[in-house]
Amino acid sequence: MKNLPAITALLVGLLLTSGCETVQDTTSRTEQEKAIRAFDFQGIKIGSRSGSLAVFPQVQRVPLLRDGMTVYEIFNPSPQVSKAIAYFYQDKLRKLELRYFDGPGVRTLTRAGGWVGIRDYLISQYGPPSRFGTEAPIVSSQTGLKAEFAKFNGEWIFSRVYRQLNYIAMADGKGGVGIVTISDTTPLPQTPEPRAPGQSARTAPAPAPATTRTVVVQQPSAAVVQTPSAPNPGF
Repeated sequence: MKNLPAITALLVGLLLTSGCETVQDTTSRTEQEKAIRAFDFQGIKIGSRSGSLAVFPQVQRVPLLRDGMTVYEIFNPSPQVSKAIAYFYQDKLRKLELRYFDGPGVRTLTRAGGWVGIRDYLISQYGPPSRFGTEAPIVSSQTGLKAEFAKFNGEWIFSRVYRQLNYIAMADGKGGVGIVTISDTTPLPQTPEPRAPGQSARTAPAPAPATTRTVVVQQPSAAVVQTPSAPNPGF
């Protein structure tokens, strides 16, 4: 038993050596990295299964794959959001778009705080953008977006925790649109998994929507006179 202290010290050293990387990865995260990893929209997070969309009453699957992923459109998912687009790869959420509109009969952008309020909210939560203006790419599938004419176009890159956030807003006296997109940047496999003959591209049963109706405002045209409220983008 004379060697017990030495053995104990050796075991402790081995434990510290083997576990230091994991501990360091967790404890060294910045507040912004922790916040982006905790991004949550109505209980939906990056990595959620498609079945989790059943909490929304208006869900519709897009017939064709986009970028090799199964896509669902969610209509009126919250008072602040007009439409959400969810992208799933192997039944795990990889990307989520949240769309805010101001136009005829639609005021979700204003309810969320206006394009300025959403921008300021994102900066307060995730820090200044990694790049903005025309240097930031447009990742949303919404038509008509142009970085050179945007009120704001920014991208937040969190490479250490494999997350990316994009926000673009366009607005004028007739209305506006703001789109927040969060993406999982973990590299995908180079080759897709083979499917059996006749098997559909869907990787899991689609959530059963109660009703489905299209409520999409592409280009608002009516004058909007509304005072933005305090920022509350819904996440």
